[in-house]
Amino acid sequence: MGLFLSHIIAHELAHHYRHRYGLFGDSPWQEEQIANKLSVAVVKHRLSPEEKAFAKSFLRRAIETLAAKMEAKNIAVDSYYSVLHALNVSGQVGVADFENIELLQTALGVESEEFLKGSGHLSDEVEQRLTQRGDLIESIDHEYTSDQIKYIYYHVGWLYLDLTSRETEYVDEFARNYLNFKFELLPHLNRTPKHPMKRLSRLVSKPPNSANLARRRPGVTFTNDIGHCCWLRCSQSN
Repeated sequence: MGLFLSHIIAHELAHHYRHRYGLFGDSPWQEEQIANKLSVAVVKHRLSPEEKAFAKSFLRRAIETLAAKMEAKNIAVDSYYSVLHALNVSGQVGVADFENIELLQTALGVESEEFLKGSGHLSDEVEQRLTQRGDLIESIDHEYTSDQIKYIYYHVGWLYLDLTSRETEYVDEFARNYLNFKFELLPHLNRTPKHPMKRLSRLVSKPPNSANLARRRPGVTFTNDIGHCCWLRCSQSN
């Protein structure tokens, strides 16, 4: 259980921050998927291979035990935020098809479901499940925690998909996308030199006098070798 404690804390913190910044939406299903993104960003890359293997084995057994008590099957896969990743993990979409569809999705900005429907890559049974995905998500929003067995089954199934899928999440990405935080990745340049290449040429062709430089920067020497400037830090004497 200790392996999943960080996941639970990060998940609940995501709910807290979404409430705090007035971003918590009307769809419980969507908020659960969003909260899982933060928990994955915090936990997934920190697990050792042995811990990840143990967690996935434990979750598979839990899924089988819970599924035996339910009539509906595959509802965790069908309600996962990314149909493409879920079907890839469950073996219903191969690696080559997964990569091609993901590339088209990124290039064209079209949801993966649109490529999967009628693509010929899925069985009739999976195609039928895709058409019912919207109704399934609506039922989750309506029922939410009223059916405890089903509620736990969803979360166990989603966590298994999170740990097994190719998807990678990052905390700063979560903050940008789901808390509306803004980060300046690079500082703004206030002024651009009029002739930067000429200035660089002068620096390379006329390097500063090494004696003067040494006086300005004790412990540092400057060398000029075939027009390349290199700073070398001298070792400090005891």
